[in-house]
Amino acid sequence: MVVTTLGRLCEHGPLGPVWFRFGHPAWQTLPDALDNPDDERLRPPPTSARAAP
Repeated sequence: MVVTTLGRLCEHGPLGPVWFRFGHPAWQTLPDALDNPDDERLRPPPTSARAAP
């Protein structure tokens, strides 16, 4: 999910770092916010091994 505020849009314009992506620490430009480079590190793939009953 990507969000912004009217204040940030007025201050920086739509091409500036006005977009915040939940789970990320900083405001980003729209191309950076829409990019998905490190979500693999945030969500490791589930393991398929289960404990035997």
